[in-house]
Amino acid sequence: MKVERVDDEPAYVLHAWPYRETSSILDVLSELHGRVRVVARGVKRAKGGHALRPFNRLALSWSGREELKSMQRHELLQHRWLQGDALLAGLYANEITLRALRRYKAEESLFEAYERLLDGLLEVRSVSQIEVLLRCYELALLAAIGFGLNLDVDCEGDELDAGMVYQFDASLGLVPAGADCAAHSGRVLLAIAARRFDELEVRRTAKRLTRAAIAPHIGPAPLMSRGLHE
Repeated sequence: MKVERVDDEPAYVLHAWPYRETSSILDVLSELHGRVRVVARGVKRAKGGHALRPFNRLALSWSGREELKSMQRHELLQHRWLQGDALLAGLYANEITLRALRRYKAEESLFEAYERLLDGLLEVRSVSQIEVLLRCYELALLAAIGFGLNLDVDCEGDELDAGMVYQFDASLGLVPAGADCAAHSGRVLLAIAARRFDELEVRRTAKRLTRAAIAPHIGPAPLMSRGLHE
């Protein structure tokens, strides 16, 4: 088996846990190689090991034949310090990404969406702004794993009627709403598709839809992160 070697790959740490006395295992989201697992040997006693924290933009180099790669070096490119509700939102995004994205699935557009999320979280001034950032990221994550939501057409491929109501079926998409079901206004769904989140009703509907769509891909275990996603 050929040794894979990657040099100076832009990446973010999604999760880290201890490995032996001085090392850590990291799950990272990288720009061109997707989600990668690396072992960072001796990092706990190495100068600069503090850079390997969530939300810091890194340049990572790794090599290896097996699924668990060996980190060769790292460089801190950008430090991000999230606090309060923005921190909770970032931890939630990391957790759903870790659960939903298969290892070594390359998805450059998701990396870009993740960076937009983090940049936005540094600037937010309200809970509603954080909710909008999370909804946009959740929609990008669903698209990256092959389950994007087409919210401007119904299950037959016809354009949504703003005056009708629809229900979301995980296997079919949007279907005309029947009796006694969770129905969504076509007008609101079209607003979500266009990423227009000014109205409270649009934000609430988007949260219900993305939660329902993501749930099958992150498993039944409760999320460890708590906060704005609930």
